[in-house]
Amino acid sequence: MGEINGIARETKLPVYGIHAIQMLYELQTIMVPIWNITIPWSGPGCTGIIAMNKDDGMVYHARNQDFSPAPYMQALMYTANFKRGGQELFKAQMIAAYALPLTGLKKGRNGFSMETNTRYLDHKGGNSEWERNLLVEKRPFNSWVVRKIMEEQPDYDGAVKAAKEEKLCATQYLIMSGVKKGTIIARNPDNVAYQMTLGQPNYYCRDDYIIVTNFDYWYHDIREYFDPTSQFGLGHSRRKSAQKILNSSSVITEEVLWKTISDKGVEATDTVFQALINVETGMWNVTLPPCKDCSNKSEETVIV
Repeated sequence: MGEINGIARETKLPVYGIHAIQMLYELQTIMVPIWNITIPWSGPGCTGIIAMNKDDGMVYHARNQDFSPAPYMQALMYTANFKRGGQELFKAQMIAAYALPLTGLKKGRNGFSMETNTRYLDHKGGNSEWERNLLVEKRPFNSWVVRKIMEEQPDYDGAVKAAKEEKLCATQYLIMSGVKKGTIIARNPDNVAYQMTLGQPNYYCRDDYIIVTNFDYWYHDIREYFDPTSQFGLGHSRRKSAQKILNSSSVITEEVLWKTISDKGVEATDTVFQALINVETGMWNVTLPPCKDCSNKSEETVIV
């Protein structure tokens, strides 16, 4: 609340308005309660990939952040350094006035990165459930839980455990990498719906990468093909375009990952932020790509 009050003071906006902005993630998961066929609202979308370079064992975390309206959202993007006692706790991709991280990196020998992706509700009644979780049970916002994990968990193992067990308001994907390891957790508010772990056999990916966008493709969610953010229109899967590139590469390098997340079949019409992270080396490579109607021509910041 101290941060919210400070933002309100500096922007001359009402405190309740800044407070309401913190509900941004939960609000945009609201959908018409028709299971598995609803066209989602064109709000935040994402692509998250955890991949291993089999030549050297390095694990990379690549992500696209898709968020409408892109021209306004991209102008609000920045990298924050969270510190305690003068020491950096973690870095985070942030949106001005939204005090909660979308992507984070906690450095260390067993550090971790963490990305949040929108997971739309998967059954009738989901809207009422998250409203009850927030308004009746008084659960903290999803991304506040993520922020506290970034602040408090000392290592990858503790962060993954918390990401699986903490109570949430709404459904969400949590994509996490560590030193030579990684996982994707599809969360319900109270439990884990599905989990993929890098290096473990699964039907949907090779053993050197795992991927998710915004749909439960392992459950054959047909909403994946009704994605309004696709640059190629309805019927196109951003996830399948990414996998086509990844599957065509014998070794997944940094260059392959940049090629993948920058491909027009993978980028959304509102991709406002891209990142390539390596926990082992502390690499935090972030880019503002040229998005539809955005004024920038591509700006890159590399922070190691």
